[in-house]
Amino acid sequence: MKSFTFSISLFLSVFCTGIAYAQQENVDTAAIRMIRAAEKSDSHIPMIAHYLTDVSGSRLTNSPGFFRAGNWAVETMKKWGLVNAKLEPWGDYGRGWEQEEFSAYMEVPYHQSIIGYAVPWAANTNGKIRGQVAILNPASLMDTNFVAKHAAEYKGKIILVAGGRSKIDGDFKPFSTSLPIVS
Repeated sequence: MKSFTFSISLFLSVFCTGIAYAQQENVDTAAIRMIRAAEKSDSHIPMIAHYLTDVSGSRLTNSPGFFRAGNWAVETMKKWGLVNAKLEPWGDYGRGWEQEEFSAYMEVPYHQSIIGYAVPWAANTNGKIRGQVAILNPASLMDTNFVAKHAAEYKGKIILVAGGRSKIDGDFKPFSTSLPIVS
Protein backbone atom coordinates (compact mmCIF):
# COMPACT_ATOMS: atom_id res chain seq x y z
CA MET A 1 0.00 0.00 0.00
CA LYS A 2 2.94 2.34 0.71
CA SER A 3 4.29 2.02 -2.82
CA PHE A 4 0.82 2.71 -4.28
CA THR A 5 0.47 5.86 -2.14
CA PHE A 6 3.99 6.91 -3.10
CA SER A 7 3.17 6.42 -6.82
CA ILE A 8 0.07 8.57 -6.57
CA SER A 9 1.99 11.26 -4.70
CA LEU A 10 4.79 11.19 -7.27
CA PHE A 11 2.31 11.35 -10.15
CA LEU A 12 0.45 14.29 -8.61
CA SER A 13 3.63 16.22 -7.89
CA VAL A 14 4.93 15.74 -11.44
CA PHE A 15 1.52 16.52 -12.95
CA CYS A 16 1.03 19.66 -10.84
CA THR A 17 4.58 20.82 -11.59
CA GLY A 18 3.85 20.42 -15.30
CA ILE A 19 0.69 22.51 -14.99
CA ALA A 20 2.53 25.19 -13.04
CA TYR A 21 5.29 25.25 -15.67
CA ALA A 22 2.79 25.51 -18.51
CA GLN A 23 1.09 28.43 -16.81
CA GLN A 24 4.36 30.31 -16.55
CA GLU A 25 5.08 30.24 -20.30
CA ASN A 26 5.50 33.75 -21.66
CA VAL A 27 3.78 34.42 -24.96
CA ASP A 28 5.43 37.00 -27.18
CA THR A 29 2.29 38.87 -28.19
CA ALA A 30 4.31 41.48 -30.08
CA ALA A 31 5.69 38.77 -32.37
CA ILE A 32 2.21 37.32 -32.87
CA ARG A 33 0.88 40.79 -33.81
CA MET A 34 3.74 41.24 -36.30
CA ILE A 35 3.02 37.86 -37.92
CA ARG A 36 -0.71 38.64 -38.16
CA ALA A 37 -0.03 42.10 -39.62
CA ALA A 38 2.34 40.62 -42.23
CA GLU A 39 -0.25 37.96 -43.08
CA LYS A 40 -2.92 40.59 -43.67
CA SER A 41 -0.78 43.13 -45.54
CA ASP A 42 1.87 41.15 -47.41
CA SER A 43 0.68 37.55 -47.67
CA HIS A 44 1.97 35.39 -50.52
CA ILE A 45 -0.85 32.87 -50.08
CA PRO A 46 -3.22 34.35 -52.73
CA MET A 47 -0.40 34.48 -55.31
CA ILE A 48 0.70 30.90 -54.50
CA ALA A 49 -2.87 29.60 -54.72
CA HIS A 50 -3.38 31.43 -58.03
CA TYR A 51 -0.29 29.90 -59.64
CA LEU A 52 -0.91 26.39 -58.32
CA THR A 53 -4.57 26.30 -59.40
CA ASP A 54 -5.40 28.83 -62.11
CA VAL A 55 -2.06 28.97 -63.93
CA SER A 56 -0.80 25.39 -63.51
CA GLY A 57 -4.23 23.81 -63.94
CA SER A 58 -5.11 20.36 -62.68
CA ARG A 59 -2.21 18.57 -61.02
CA LEU A 60 -3.02 14.90 -61.46
CA THR A 61 0.00 12.70 -60.73
CA ASN A 62 2.50 12.64 -63.62
CA SER A 63 0.43 15.15 -65.61
CA PRO A 64 1.74 18.23 -67.41
CA GLY A 65 -0.09 20.35 -64.81
CA PHE A 66 1.73 18.51 -62.00
CA PHE A 67 5.09 19.38 -63.55
CA ARG A 68 4.05 22.98 -64.32
CA ALA A 69 3.12 23.44 -60.64
CA GLY A 70 6.21 21.62 -59.35
CA ASN A 71 8.64 23.55 -61.56
CA TRP A 72 6.95 26.84 -60.64
CA ALA A 73 7.25 25.98 -56.94
CA VAL A 74 10.96 25.12 -57.30
CA GLU A 75 11.73 28.35 -59.19
CA THR A 76 9.75 30.42 -56.68
CA MET A 77 11.57 28.86 -53.72
CA LYS A 78 14.92 29.54 -55.41
CA LYS A 79 13.90 33.20 -55.84
CA TRP A 80 13.13 33.25 -52.12
CA GLY A 81 16.69 32.09 -51.40
CA LEU A 82 16.27 28.35 -50.84
CA VAL A 83 19.36 26.76 -52.38
CA ASN A 84 18.33 23.08 -52.35
CA ALA A 85 14.90 23.48 -53.99
CA LYS A 86 14.37 20.78 -56.63
CA LEU A 87 11.86 18.21 -57.82
CA GLU A 88 12.67 14.89 -56.19
CA PRO A 89 12.76 11.73 -58.32
CA TRP A 90 10.02 9.30 -57.44
CA GLY A 91 10.37 6.43 -59.88
CA ASP A 92 8.04 5.16 -62.56
CA TYR A 93 4.40 6.00 -62.12
CA GLY A 94 2.84 5.30 -65.47
CA ARG A 95 1.14 7.51 -67.94
CA GLY A 96 0.17 11.06 -67.21
CA TRP A 97 -3.20 12.53 -68.11
CA GLU A 98 -4.57 15.96 -68.82
CA GLN A 99 -8.07 16.85 -69.89
CA GLU A 100 -7.86 19.11 -72.90
CA GLU A 101 -11.52 19.33 -73.79
CA PHE A 102 -14.73 17.73 -72.59
CA SER A 103 -18.36 18.47 -73.25
CA ALA A 104 -21.53 16.43 -73.00
CA TYR A 105 -25.10 17.06 -73.96
CA MET A 106 -28.26 15.10 -74.51
CA GLU A 107 -30.29 15.20 -77.69
CA VAL A 108 -33.44 13.32 -76.65
CA PRO A 109 -36.08 14.24 -75.55
CA TYR A 110 -34.64 17.75 -76.16
CA HIS A 111 -31.19 19.27 -76.59
CA GLN A 112 -29.56 20.19 -73.26
CA SER A 113 -26.01 20.53 -71.93
CA ILE A 114 -24.84 18.21 -69.16
CA ILE A 115 -22.40 19.47 -66.56
CA GLY A 116 -19.79 16.78 -66.13
CA TYR A 117 -16.14 15.85 -66.09
CA ALA A 118 -14.16 13.05 -67.66
CA VAL A 119 -12.85 10.38 -65.30
CA PRO A 120 -9.07 10.84 -64.83
CA TRP A 121 -6.97 8.67 -67.14
CA ALA A 122 -9.97 8.10 -69.43
CA ALA A 123 -8.89 7.35 -72.98
CA ASN A 124 -9.48 9.75 -75.86
CA THR A 125 -12.36 9.26 -78.24
CA ASN A 126 -12.11 9.52 -82.00
CA GLY A 127 -14.33 12.56 -82.24
CA LYS A 128 -17.92 12.75 -81.04
CA ILE A 129 -19.53 9.65 -79.65
CA ARG A 130 -23.21 8.82 -79.34
CA GLY A 131 -24.75 6.05 -77.39
CA GLN A 132 -27.17 4.87 -74.81
CA VAL A 133 -26.51 6.22 -71.32
CA ALA A 134 -26.27 4.07 -68.21
CA ILE A 135 -26.47 5.89 -64.88
CA LEU A 136 -24.43 4.62 -61.95
CA ASN A 137 -24.08 6.03 -58.47
CA PRO A 138 -20.52 6.53 -57.20
CA ALA A 139 -20.76 3.65 -54.69
CA SER A 140 -21.65 1.14 -57.43
CA LEU A 141 -18.78 2.32 -59.60
CA MET A 142 -16.32 1.81 -56.73
CA ASP A 143 -17.65 -1.69 -55.96
CA THR A 144 -15.45 -4.00 -58.08
CA ASN A 145 -17.80 -6.96 -57.51
CA PHE A 146 -20.74 -4.94 -58.84
CA VAL A 147 -18.77 -3.74 -61.87
CA ALA A 148 -17.56 -7.28 -62.70
CA LYS A 149 -21.07 -8.73 -62.33
CA HIS A 150 -22.68 -6.09 -64.59
CA ALA A 151 -19.85 -5.45 -67.07
CA ALA A 152 -21.75 -6.98 -70.00
CA GLU A 153 -24.76 -4.73 -69.35
CA TYR A 154 -22.61 -1.59 -69.55
CA LYS A 155 -20.42 -2.57 -72.51
CA GLY A 156 -20.65 0.03 -75.29
CA LYS A 157 -22.71 2.46 -73.20
CA ILE A 158 -21.83 5.89 -71.95
CA ILE A 159 -21.54 5.68 -68.17
CA LEU A 160 -22.89 8.69 -66.31
CA VAL A 161 -21.88 8.69 -62.65
CA ALA A 162 -24.53 10.67 -60.80
CA GLY A 163 -25.38 10.97 -57.15
CA GLY A 164 -27.86 13.00 -55.18
CA ARG A 165 -27.49 16.71 -55.58
CA SER A 166 -25.68 18.27 -52.63
CA LYS A 167 -27.07 21.37 -51.02
CA ILE A 168 -24.58 24.13 -51.70
CA ASP A 169 -24.63 27.27 -49.57
CA GLY A 170 -24.44 30.61 -51.32
CA ASP A 171 -21.05 32.15 -51.95
CA PHE A 172 -21.82 35.08 -49.67
CA LYS A 173 -20.75 33.42 -46.42
CA PRO A 174 -17.03 33.28 -45.59
CA PHE A 175 -15.49 29.81 -45.60
CA SER A 176 -13.37 30.70 -42.59
CA THR A 177 -12.77 33.50 -40.14
CA SER A 178 -9.62 34.90 -38.59
CA LEU A 179 -8.80 34.49 -34.97
CA PRO A 180 -8.81 37.65 -32.87
CA ILE A 181 -5.43 39.29 -32.41
CA VAL A 182 -3.93 38.53 -29.02
CA SER A 183 -2.90 41.64 -27.19
